[in-house]
Amino acid sequence: MHDKTLKIWFRTLPVIGVLFVIAGFGWAIRQAAVDPVVYTLVGIGLALFLTLFAKAELANLKYYLHVVVYSLLVFILCAIVYLAIRQYDKQADLTEQNLYTLSDQSRQVLDQLKEPVEIVFFFSTDQPFRDIMRLYGDASDQIQFKVIDPIKDPVAAMRYGENIRTGEVVIRKVPEKGEGTPAPAAETKQKRISATEFGQGFTQMGVQAENALTNAIIEVTRAETIKLYFLEGHGEVSYDEAPMPQPGQRSSVASLSALRKFLEDPGMETARLNLITSGLVPEDATMVVIAGPAGDLLPPEISALRDYLTQRYGKLMVLLDVPQENFALRLPNLLGLLEEYGVSSPDEVIIDLANPFSPVQPIVQDYAEDHPITRDLRQAMMLSISRPVVSRMQGGGQWQVTELMRTSPSSFSKDLQEVVANERITPPPRSEMQPQTLAVAVSPRTPPQMPNMPPLEEPEGARLVVFGTSEFVQNSTLTQSNVAVNLMLNTINWLAEQEDVIAIPPRQLEGTPIILTPQQLRVIFVLAVILLPGALFFGGVSYSIARRRR
Repeated sequence: MHDKTLKIWFRTLPVIGVLFVIAGFGWAIRQAAVDPVVYTLVGIGLALFLTLFAKAELANLKYYLHVVVYSLLVFILCAIVYLAIRQYDKQADLTEQNLYTLSDQSRQVLDQLKEPVEIVFFFSTDQPFRDIMRLYGDASDQIQFKVIDPIKDPVAAMRYGENIRTGEVVIRKVPEKGEGTPAPAAETKQKRISATEFGQGFTQMGVQAENALTNAIIEVTRAETIKLYFLEGHGEVSYDEAPMPQPGQRSSVASLSALRKFLEDPGMETARLNLITSGLVPEDATMVVIAGPAGDLLPPEISALRDYLTQRYGKLMVLLDVPQENFALRLPNLLGLLEEYGVSSPDEVIIDLANPFSPVQPIVQDYAEDHPITRDLRQAMMLSISRPVVSRMQGGGQWQVTELMRTSPSSFSKDLQEVVANERITPPPRSEMQPQTLAVAVSPRTPPQMPNMPPLEEPEGARLVVFGTSEFVQNSTLTQSNVAVNLMLNTINWLAEQEDVIAIPPRQLEGTPIILTPQQLRVIFVLAVILLPGALFFGGVSYSIARRRR
């Protein structure tokens, strides 16, 4: 009688187990999530279903109990190992673009912090910011964190500024009064970031958060404000945002708005400069930028720039363009100024046979590895029509001219009018081709190092960077090329004599995200989590039962 009752139970339990499993997956579909209820129902269901393989005999119950006890012991041991491993938070970022780790630029900035910086999150909990706090805290001992709920503790929030809102972030240098007694916002240098600017987590929004945080750290720790003046009055690249194109049309107006945003994010300032009306370079100018002039500068303007470079050790960035409308156009005054610093740029066009589809669009293949501007650049970059920039400094001299970027060896240059007049350009012999220089950097020459003497510091003096195209600073390039962003930011930091602090560019995500509706997510969930695993499991069980019966 006992064996008969036991057999009835052992035949009923697998059926009950299947019902528990169905109930568990049904709950998961209803909640669109796998929660503890689902784990409990499915676990009990699988345990009951496995009684299908048990023999309904009293003599075997002791054996089954041993199996259950050993299984529980193994499970407990696995849980203990998991909890022990969980104490170590080391992670490996296997994404191609390192989206879940700090960029090299951020780590470089954090490595060079010499004074404590406080990052204050105004939120009810630190849970959304734990990854950020871990990454920045591990990278530097100078970073301190606070989480303040502006609703529960408005007095503490007011010490960091007025009208602090939930989700905002404040980055500031820790005042001398110490961390425990925050000084009023007006008494210390700080940067306030809105919730929209910052974002949360280290996904795509995390890239935005890293940009905002690192740029804010650079801004609050920088000793002096960097201010760039963009020369106007000669048809340069537009300082303002390019106008919106008409429907069905594409805007061809080049603009500096993207560059200006990249500069203003870490606290730099930009302004216009008209030397005809001002007569001189303003005293607060860190550098002057001449971006793609279509006309030559007048002698008084050249004189003002010469005085700025020689008397004030000024910094100048010149981005030349190939004249495309007036082929007789020359820039004798501006090019004459550059000649004084060992740089010339003939009115020619670079032809690069490494680009078989459009030889007038040269490909940057070689970067100077010993210069701060380009030593970390490796990726090739295709440019639009460009002119060569040639170093005329031979041997000694006052100035050191470094070739920053060059094309492939299968390159040469031709006069612009000749290129336009001929539909097909006949290349010279291979022996006469050579890499063409696209940019140079000019700085005072360091005296020769004497034996057994300490290293000499770089002498003070003017600094110049000359490019053969203004494409690097235009929106069309900066919004699509991280190489161009790196190049421009490195150039500006080197000119500002802050080459050891290279600002972080935005990391651009490749590919197109797949956005699914809730209904599509539920269908995928049912197929991937329920039907496919269920078919494999029950199919295997059915096959085992069929073999046993045979």
